Amino acid sequence: AFFSSQGPGETARRLTGVFAGIREQALGLEPALGRLLSVAHLFDLDTETPANGYRSLVHTARCCLAHLPHKSRYVASNRRSIFFRT
Repeated sequence: AFFSSQGPGETARRLTGVFAGIREQALGLEPALGRLLSVAHLFDLDTETPANGYRSLVHTARCCLAHLPHKSRYVASNRRSIFFRT
């Protein structure tokens, strides 16, 4: 919403498109992560060893998804800086 409110410039249009795409992908990723987590126990070595990498993958992906709003705000607040490249 921030980028689309900044006028009709080419950079604003590109950033709007990119962040809309990222948001769409992130919303689609969460159900897949939930499904993966629901079957992760099937791939454990045994009940005492719950380690197969799937839980780590889900945790890492969710951390990245949680970091996306921060990066979006960073881009929104710094995109007019002379050091910000678009």
